[in-house]
Amino acid sequence: MPKMDGLTTLRLLRDFPETKNASIIMLTGRADLDSVKEAMKYSIEGYTRKPYDPIELLERVKQTLDQN
Repeated sequence: MPKMDGLTTLRLLRDFPETKNASIIMLTGRADLDSVKEAMKYSIEGYTRKPYDPIELLERVKQTLDQN
């Protein structure tokens, strides 16, 4: 993303009442453990690293939708 990274976007989404409780699956190139831990602080539904398996991502989305 040209203007901000995914973690910054996640923080902003959690700050707004309209998106505070939105289901979020991160799709990111950041694979380091610190980034994963930081994202998990914001109650995300999943963290998928690039390159990703489309079937796996689709299954994660389906599971998230089924939970809500």
